[in-house]
Amino acid sequence: MTLALVGGGATGVEMAGATAEIARLTLARDFRRIDPRSARVILLEAGPRILPALASDLSDYTMRALTKMDAEVRTSTRVTACDRRGVDLDGGRINAGTAIWAAGVQASPAAR
Repeated sequence: MTLALVGGGATGVEMAGATAEIARLTLARDFRRIDPRSARVILLEAGPRILPALASDLSDYTMRALTKMDAEVRTSTRVTACDRRGVDLDGGRINAGTAIWAAGVQASPAAR
């Protein structure tokens, strides 16, 4: 039960926090056969910190809050590819049943 969230902006951070909370609290009450401690929520950010548009103290606070919720936060970690089994990183791979892309996008060259 691994969920990889790509992008440490507001959307990715919010999604990581909500997912970690659901995994630890809601699933524990609603599903008797799921051990919420086995759920792994990983937030991946290519830049040096999450929430780069905000002040660094807010970024640090948010990182601590996510860590307390048992979400893993990896900064300076660039995702190079995604497939149905997980995500490839510059320095390895994370096998994940679910990957959610919350990072920026670039328009197709045809849009120019």
